[in-house]
Amino acid sequence: MGRWAATKHWVCLASRSFIICMTAFSRETGTRLPGTGWFVQALPVADADRLPRETNRSASPVLHVGRTSAVAADIVVGADGVASAVRQALCEQGVAANQSRFADRRPIVYRVLAIPTAEGDRTDLNYSARNDNVIVEALPNVEGSLLGVILFRPTDERIQGLNSGAEAKAVFQELFPEWPTPLIPDHEWEAFARRRTRELPQFAFAGPQLSLDGKSCLLGDAIHSVKPFFGLGLNSGFEDISVLDECLEEAGCDPHEALQLYSRRRAPEAKCLVECQRRFDQPTDLRFALAFVLPLVLDSIFSKALPAIFGPSILALFQDGELSFTAARRRKRRDRALQVLLLLGFLSVSAIAAGGAVRLVCHLLRRAAPHHALAWLHLHHELL
Repeated sequence: MGRWAATKHWVCLASRSFIICMTAFSRETGTRLPGTGWFVQALPVADADRLPRETNRSASPVLHVGRTSAVAADIVVGADGVASAVRQALCEQGVAANQSRFADRRPIVYRVLAIPTAEGDRTDLNYSARNDNVIVEALPNVEGSLLGVILFRPTDERIQGLNSGAEAKAVFQELFPEWPTPLIPDHEWEAFARRRTRELPQFAFAGPQLSLDGKSCLLGDAIHSVKPFFGLGLNSGFEDISVLDECLEEAGCDPHEALQLYSRRRAPEAKCLVECQRRFDQPTDLRFALAFVLPLVLDSIFSKALPAIFGPSILALFQDGELSFTAARRRKRRDRALQVLLLLGFLSVSAIAAGGAVRLVCHLLRRAAPHHALAWLHLHHELL
């Protein structure tokens, strides 16, 4: 982030998972985080009223962390999740960073399950299994084991109604007899039966402003929250950091300009990401097929047939990272319009060709009909 950023006292109010990821990234890549005092554990939502409500906006921001600690900083970065306390504080300072949230069309809940790995299993891959509306997504961790995320419907009493580890094991023995059931010890089944069922985050975005003067900005789930199905949640948070870095470099020594530039660039991207992802969250299988599967099939066919004209699916464009979310959406809207025109043209030509073929057959039948009639009359006369 340049020499200027390195001289500033940064505080990032962050969720625990974000701190773990960024610390691991810094350690593994040797990247030095800017300035000093970079991470502070996020406050519980109930403690949001302990954040600053400064009357002097020119003063340096001060975060009241917990009940007794206060942290002063040149710049505060709010990466404290969907229920961001920093975002709430900025809104109270007059920043238009209000969150727009969308109700779930197809609610899914989850519990976690520790899954040991068998000898020889790879621990750098995601494992997945599904049966009868229950999904196991097993994610590798640094300890070499797997964190199992068990996804299911809120009304599924097979899991919601578990009373013991034996019941949990029996349910999974029926659903997943080969994997991962045999690997999991009895004490983990007991813990799974007692664990609280959690909800996936709702689709939500914040904006159109994401910063307060040159003092504070928001990133990560604080500005965009999506379902964790396509790998765009945490990765888009890392992209926020990358864009913030670029804005600081471009603005030189002007934090006010840097954070305003960041807000102008990321607010539309956050809104676009959430809106596009929410289109895939449909209440019925038919609507899901029309909103997700059909466009995926069309994009696959057209991009292979005419790669110079049509791009891959919008998810592939999002995950590729070469285009911004808004640019990827514009590209797919153009592709979809061209696909519709081509399909309509093909259907029109087919209809014209079919009509011409029908007219030709009718004309030939009319010409042949008199000859066939005379032949039948001649045959009938001879028989008599």
